[in-house]
Amino acid sequence: MMESDRPHVLREMMYVCRPGGILSIPGVYGGLVDKIPFGAHTANLSDGSDLYKTFRDKKDGCIKVVLKP
Repeated sequence: MMESDRPHVLREMMYVCRPGGILSIPGVYGGLVDKIPFGAHTANLSDGSDLYKTFRDKKDGCIKVVLKP
């Protein structure tokens, strides 16, 4: 993986938002980025509606879902 300043920026954003905010990160990231599990939540496209509800309601610690066609 190529090193970039993104992990530093993400950590800073999390630190600033942590007291009560919500941080949204559009896009799909592969693998682990500095102990942040981007790309760890994957599912079939057919499970999308159920997983959207899980994401919306913040159940099971779901922070992002990657759907595969």
